[in-house]
Amino acid sequence: MQNAIDQDDIEPTTTTNRRPRMPSGYPVLADITIDPADWFRFNNLNADTPATRIIGHDDPHDGLLIVHVASASNEVRDRLQRGWV
Repeated sequence: MQNAIDQDDIEPTTTTNRRPRMPSGYPVLADITIDPADWFRFNNLNADTPATRIIGHDDPHDGLLIVHVASASNEVRDRLQRGWV
């Protein structure tokens, strides 16, 4: 059985005072707030798809993790934000 995921296991890839670099073909930034326990599921579903690319995340804070996702369109960003509330 897998042990509970500790927030320290999720290394931050960005800092809160710096905007992540947007990859070519993904012009829209989505900042998605998730529970750190959902990180692996979120990463598996959204990491590198034709519509999304995870470009970083901040340190877990107050029990939440902000993930920065480059999206192919505003519609994709909106769907992500609605799906992970």
